[in-house]
Amino acid sequence: MSRRTGRTYGWEAKKWYEVKAPEMFGETKIGETPSDDPEKAIGRVFETTVGDLTGDFSKNNTKVYFKIKEISAEAANTQFVGHELTSDYVDSLVRRKTDKIDIVVDVLTKEGFKVRVKPVLFTVKRGKSSQIRSLRKKATEIIRNKAKETKFEKFAKDLILGNIASEIYQATKTIYPLRRVEIRKSEVLSEPSEVEDIPEGFEGIPEEQENEE
Repeated sequence: MSRRTGRTYGWEAKKWYEVKAPEMFGETKIGETPSDDPEKAIGRVFETTVGDLTGDFSKNNTKVYFKIKEISAEAANTQFVGHELTSDYVDSLVRRKTDKIDIVVDVLTKEGFKVRVKPVLFTVKRGKSSQIRSLRKKATEIIRNKAKETKFEKFAKDLILGNIASEIYQATKTIYPLRRVEIRKSEVLSEPSEVEDIPEGFEGIPEEQENEE
């Protein structure tokens, strides 16, 4: 504060807010943010890990992103906006003479959030094109159906904690032997008030299949 004018400048004028994860993660503190106006803090994105959220530090290879949605008293409340596995972790799962199958699926949750989900399937050995197509189709079907019947927060939690990946693994391993399934990345594309309809019969956007020699 200036002694002559009594005005405050810069950091002296800012208030610090405790940034909290959504209720699905127990409103755990994930950081702090300064602002001289609460409205200016809305929309800021914070990164943490599943390890920090749950205390299971074997999960530090999963980064989670939350966006400030509102300011309440001393706290900044957030909403999940996406997650991703670290590239080092994904690379460690690749094996020679196997298939790494990347898929992209756009889905709507029960209340209308539009989410882009990117699962990745790792086979035990290389498969035929028809088998790879069947794996893609089944994985896409599971994710779309899960989203349709599940509310947004539960769907997001199931994505990042591995529940949906496990469901895909159990349902697809009979089509062709799989070594592992992960949800590599997710991203919230729009909220219910902004969402556009996904065309009927949409089955996802296949990413380029990567084979390791």
